[in-house]
Order: sequence, then structure tokens, then C-alpha cells
Amino acid sequence: MKSLYLVRHGQTRWNAEQRLQGRMDSPLTVLGESHAANNAGWLAGEQISSLVASPLGRTRTTARIVAQRIGVAARFDDRLMERHCGAWEGLTLTEVAARWPGEYSAWRADPFHCRPPGGENLPDMMARVSALLDALRASRHERTVIVSHGLIGRAMLTYLLSLDAAVANTVRQPNDLIYRLTFHAARVGCEHYRPGAGLTAGLFTPPA
Repeated sequence: MKSLYLVRHGQTRWNAEQRLQGRMDSPLTVLGESHAANNAGWLAGEQISSLVASPLGRTRTTARIVAQRIGVAARFDDRLMERHCGAWEGLTLTEVAARWPGEYSAWRADPFHCRPPGGENLPDMMARVSALLDALRASRHERTVIVSHGLIGRAMLTYLLSLDAAVANTVRQPNDLIYRLTFHAARVGCEHYRPGAGLTAGLFTPPA
């Protein structure tokens, strides 16, 4: 039985400022370092045998914290990088709406298919990461941690759970939440862990 653990990097400065990061970077905040440490503490009890991460700075920092705690060296894969947000990177959504009102409205109406100018949509990310996920499922490692980002994480969940666009658009992964996917033959089990709430079945649903 194989398990994949999807970990998002800890909160960054731009997360706190609600800026789109994409392939750009900003450092983890003090809270973000706490997110990474708390996630690492929970993973230490899961008998992890493999760790793969996005090579961007915020995920490298998070992966280093996790690797030190679980005693598994991290390797890095470009296919796990965050969604390329094109011309919108580094901006807040308010700034995007002011500069690209038409494109922003189209994206709000169909976030699954629409691309930021020069950027990727969710199917693009799924195509980018699918071969890696298939290889991880077929590898000798029973329990693998993937340290990545919010939107590529959504793409991975959409691919692995065969979600339709309407459900995919609702998928969220806060910085302190871990998804655990367990593969039983043709069936995929999904749970999520968050400090204070423990392990819960299914996808995370933000409070109303």
C-alpha cells in the first residue's frame, strides 16, 4: 500500500501580503517556519522513506526543515514548481483586476481553464506533474512526502483523485495542512491533517 503526503510550504511574506508568487519567491515568515516545523513533527511519526520537493526557495526551506526532522534527504524536481502566473506574479488580485480587468473577469469565471497572460492553467500543471506522480506511485518507496505549493498541489489532487473542474476549483490547502493519499489497488483514499484538528477524511473544506 503506497501513500503520498502533499505538504505545502510554510507561510511566506507574499502569502501574508496576498501576492501571487508563482515562480517568483519570498522568504518564510516566522509563522511559516512554525508551519514547516509542525508539519515535520507530524510526519516524523509516519515512517517516511522518500522526500521530493519543488526547487523554489520557499519549498527548499520547508523541505530542509522536514528532512532534518524525518531523517530523509530531499531531492528536487522542477515539475513541482508552482503555477507560472505570467505577468501577474508579484501582484495582489486587486492590482491584477485594475490592470487586466477583462482577463481577470474571465479567470474568475473559469479558473480551471483560464491562463494569466504568459502563464499556466490547471490542465497545463496536471500535464507537467502527472508523469512524476505516476513514477512515485510505482517506486519502491511506500511513503513519500511531496513538498510543493498551493496551486500545483491542487493540480496533483485533481489528477490523483480524478476531480472534475467544479470540484477542483474548490480545493484548498492552507500552509499548515497536509494531504495524505493512500492507494489501494484502483481506489485512492484521501485524508487531511491539520494541527488541532487531527486527521480528517476527505478534502479540506474551509469554514463558511
